[in-house]
Amino acid sequence: MKDEKKAPKLRFKGFTDDWEQCKLGDVCEEVSGNNGNVKGLPILTISAANGWMNQKDRFSQVIAGNELKKYTLLKKGHLAYNHGNSKQAKYGTVFVQNLYDQALVPRVYHSFKMKTENNPYYVEYYFATKKLDRELARLVTSGARMDGLLNINKKDFFKIKFEVPTPVEQSLIGTILQKLDQIITLHEEKKCLLERLKSALLQKMFADKSGYPDIRFEGFSDEWEQCKLGDVTSSYSGGTPTAGTSNYYGGAIPFIRSGEISKDSTELTITEEGLNNSAAKLVKRGDILYALYGATSGEVSISRLDGAINQAILAIKPCIGYDSYLLMSLLKNEKKKIREKFLQGGQGNLSARIVKNIKLDIPSINEQTKIGCLLLQLDRTITLHEEKKRQLERLKSALMQKMFADKSGYPAVRFNGFCDEWKKQKLGDIVETITDYVAAGSFASLRENVIYRSEPCYAQLIRTADLKSNFSKIAPVYVDKQAFDFLYRVSLDKESVILPNIGNCGEVYYVDPHELPYMRNVLGPNAILIRSSSLNNHFLSILFQSHNFQKSLKLIISPNGQTKFNKTELKRIKMVLPMDVNEQNSLSAFFKMINTAISLQEHKSNILKELKSSLLQNMFI
Repeated sequence: MKDEKKAPKLRFKGFTDDWEQCKLGDVCEEVSGNNGNVKGLPILTISAANGWMNQKDRFSQVIAGNELKKYTLLKKGHLAYNHGNSKQAKYGTVFVQNLYDQALVPRVYHSFKMKTENNPYYVEYYFATKKLDRELARLVTSGARMDGLLNINKKDFFKIKFEVPTPVEQSLIGTILQKLDQIITLHEEKKCLLERLKSALLQKMFADKSGYPDIRFEGFSDEWEQCKLGDVTSSYSGGTPTAGTSNYYGGAIPFIRSGEISKDSTELTITEEGLNNSAAKLVKRGDILYALYGATSGEVSISRLDGAINQAILAIKPCIGYDSYLLMSLLKNEKKKIREKFLQGGQGNLSARIVKNIKLDIPSINEQTKIGCLLLQLDRTITLHEEKKRQLERLKSALMQKMFADKSGYPAVRFNGFCDEWKKQKLGDIVETITDYVAAGSFASLRENVIYRSEPCYAQLIRTADLKSNFSKIAPVYVDKQAFDFLYRVSLDKESVILPNIGNCGEVYYVDPHELPYMRNVLGPNAILIRSSSLNNHFLSILFQSHNFQKSLKLIISPNGQTKFNKTELKRIKMVLPMDVNEQNSLSAFFKMINTAISLQEHKSNILKELKSSLLQNMFI
């Protein structure tokens, strides 16, 4: 019988080699302890739902106390396994530490780093597939400990076996799943912003006790009229066909229950016979549905389908001259008051009489229509982002299940707490490394030792054009080991800032080696590499984009012919910056969040097109 190939069902084009089964300890090594220099370092903890979090944010205080010397120093790109049991992760979770250059984490975590060029995100996502849960369960020596952690010792943990592809394929898998995670986060943030905008509009666009709203569409000035809901609508509730009568269920009529009033599908359906032999009532798409009973009491929505309702729902139909969407929005605005007045402790039921007697301030039909249309558009946009997020989550889940082998083998404004004066210093005095491609030797020696290759080789040559296009528009260039060793001064093995110094002067690129597409990388010509071991390099990249630095840079750029500047003049530029690394870290984190949102918005369409192209290449015969 022919051996089954040890490879995933879904794979990037160009990869055909079998995946190798390894022990975790074959590709990782343990990280433990710290060097004693822990003052000011962030203290992190792992949440199964949210990944890495600052201890203070999660527990409202720093719980480490005087035990910092017992914490593990975890560098960016290193990983930790939190073997705590939770609903989201029964056998614990693994996350790459990607928030800070260095941080402290509890020593009870199994912390580790990758050996050689293996990709840490591959390991994080492999654990996220839950494929290793059965093996982790086997390693649990007894129930949860007093601290809530599972009894899985480090020695056994590093003996876990899993399937590993080549480092290049690991990087591609890690990159695509990271991109999906980033897009999902963006959609969540956009949804939250829209919901806050809608909430603010609901507070300002509906009349208060004065009879007038704070914000109105132009051309409307009349006082809003107060009415009881029952005076401007008709309403009715439904019923439930006799349970256990098979002829009443499984038909073509969606049977809407109170928890389903805003959904576009239902768990149950009923037959015409069930409808005719019960108090169930039909509703149409666009009718207002109000939940009367149980945990959803007071919830209101516009029906998204034609169907039948039970006794726990009140169907509301506006009279002529009244807008459904506006009335629904007004009722949503009253939800808190209604629940506080009629439902003790949030428990109990509402009645049709209570709902009909709700008093609402209502404008003219023209103003109703305008407000209703605005709120409808907002809701549709929110729903769109929710659906996009769900689609991406389903896609991510499918990719994670398919792409990993299974058992078969396959300033003016400042953060609080910072008040020290910023210092003015020359760039050359605060940064240890300012170098470039030609620092390796003469042009003759470069020609002799560095040969560009179009096929994947020992390392990738990173050009500013690659960084500008996010490695998506031009063919990559590679170099062999001899060239890589010759160009060791511009190896991109650590965080760096890249400034083009011939053409495109003024552009700034921050490079994190863990986010580069290839495992070994060197900087190409016509750019300067800047790196500091004492300052936050990402913060430096933000500083280089500032107006003051760009103004100083223009003064050293040659105005004749092709724009260019040299390292010596760059080192003399004076910069004003905070010397407190904590303030640098805070500014870096803030701008990193903004940059991520901007970049994701800009590249979202391209990423999805590339993803679709990859799927089309791999999912059809």
